[in-house]
Amino acid sequence: MQNGLVIFHRASLWCNSETRLHIFWKICNTFFLGLFLARLYLCFGLVIICSLNSCTILSIKIILIILPCGS
Repeated sequence: MQNGLVIFHRASLWCNSETRLHIFWKICNTFFLGLFLARLYLCFGLVIICSLNSCTILSIKIILIILPCGS
């Protein structure tokens, strides 16, 4: 859980920069989103909804972060 909190904190920092969020969101849509859906029930995923004040790119700002899969 410690790693999850660290990832959550780091992801929150991405929301401070719309440029970084935009790039990260593109990566999520092209790769991680599909991977997340494919392994939704096999691996742990972290969904972060950014505040509307910090992220203004999409109406609903969601960052999908794929945590390492356990054996």
